[in-house]
Amino acid sequence: MAPTTRSALRRLAPPASPLLPPGSAPPPAPAPDSRNYLLLLLLYTLQGIPIGLSQSVPLLLQTSLGGSSAALYSSQALFSLCSWPFSLKLLWAPLVDARPFPLLAGAGLRKSWLLPLQTTAGLLMYLCASPLSAAAGLRPPLPANVPLLTALFFGLYFLMATQDVAVDGWALTMLAAGNRANGPVCNSVGQSVGQALSYTGFVALNDAGVGGYLRGALGLGGEGGLLSLEGFMRGAGAAMLLVTGYVALFKKEEEGGGGEEEGGELDARELGIRETYRRLASTLRLKTVRTLLLLLLTYRLPTALSDNVKTLKYLDLGLPKSALAFLSPAIVLPLGIATPILASARYRGRPLAQFLAAYRLRVTLVPLLDVLSLRSLELLGPDAPLVWTLLVLSTALNTVVGSMQFNAQMSFFSTRVDRNIGGSYMTLLNTFANLGGTWPATPAFYLAGKVDYYLLQACMSALGLLWVWKLGPKVEWLAGTKEEEWKTGGAGGGGVEKGEKGGRRSRRGGKEKI
Repeated sequence: MAPTTRSALRRLAPPASPLLPPGSAPPPAPAPDSRNYLLLLLLYTLQGIPIGLSQSVPLLLQTSLGGSSAALYSSQALFSLCSWPFSLKLLWAPLVDARPFPLLAGAGLRKSWLLPLQTTAGLLMYLCASPLSAAAGLRPPLPANVPLLTALFFGLYFLMATQDVAVDGWALTMLAAGNRANGPVCNSVGQSVGQALSYTGFVALNDAGVGGYLRGALGLGGEGGLLSLEGFMRGAGAAMLLVTGYVALFKKEEEGGGGEEEGGELDARELGIRETYRRLASTLRLKTVRTLLLLLLTYRLPTALSDNVKTLKYLDLGLPKSALAFLSPAIVLPLGIATPILASARYRGRPLAQFLAAYRLRVTLVPLLDVLSLRSLELLGPDAPLVWTLLVLSTALNTVVGSMQFNAQMSFFSTRVDRNIGGSYMTLLNTFANLGGTWPATPAFYLAGKVDYYLLQACMSALGLLWVWKLGPKVEWLAGTKEEEWKTGGAGGGGVEKGEKGGRRSRRGGKEKI
């Protein structure tokens, strides 16, 4: 990591409050966590690689299966099942949070899971690179084997979903208490890098046109893409094994690290699996959690066209795939890395203020730019400078607001979860956040085939403004809630009854201004 990035990450920690009781000493500055930030970035980057690679497989299947036949769509539907583990991981997350992996208990609770999970994933990617390439139909005359391809990626998703539980929980104890809210920055930046490398990077280097150009520019012989699926899988698997080896040899998990201020609370393994599941279920009775889940399940519906359908509309209107592929390394990747860092510094300690500010733009200016770019493409063609100007602006703003909201919700999660079941609690919230982003895709695709796109976009924007009007005050209320109102202990019921009043008092006191 560059020195400027390290210094920027250090500045993300919230400042000490200027309001101290008389005679009290100022709180100590947060401990430096530069190495921990770097490790978390690497772990989340590894997590993003299989996810991004799975997004590129449908393009490979489209080439190997050909056309837009019913067989192609049924194969794509089957392959889409590989992502289910990230929506189901809540079922086994409490086990990861409460019990170490057998035979590795001495390594630490989260590290004991991380080591076998990443080792298995690395070996799977390295050793199965050749059969996976054949299953994708890249070795004619062998036909594509979509069930085998789905099974291999389902296994990778299961390993990475479980790794996500372990890393989320470890981040809560790896970082110093004053730096804990910065873990989500590592999450969003790392996943953005991993997915960009394995989706945009791989698709571009695997493309025959781009690969031929790069081969000529680099003075290399041969034809076709510069990087094969098999070669990328082997390289990614080797990288995962190297990082895992470093963690095994040089990174010690500090028991209870970062939690010195909560020393009286029980450790998750002392709670036991049954109690962990009970406390996780009890979170659903908390008013704070129920309100947050309502917001997470609904806020992505008004943005469903921009999130899912817009890209296909660009292609239908004649924009080349290569043009869309180059937008990611040129715009999406750098903004995806810079936005969480800059936004966290701008909205320091006010993640929900950041969330609402981004959402207002996401349901107004982003769809306006989308409509203008699509309409200009329809009228002027893909070579017009105005089309590219609007396309770049639309892509950039959509990336910025999306990154701001993801970073904001992860930052808010990390400061509210009950650390006794931290990984499972984070998994519960992230599961509903994932569901909120995936379920609107189906009605969006269906309606886009039945209703004029521009009329549908106007209706979606109106729905977004209605969301801000009706549910925006609930975001403001959540911003004022206290950490105790998110606890899952025996007094949780009392926290539910006191939550709204306590939150209102905190908001009037200016705990977080929206």
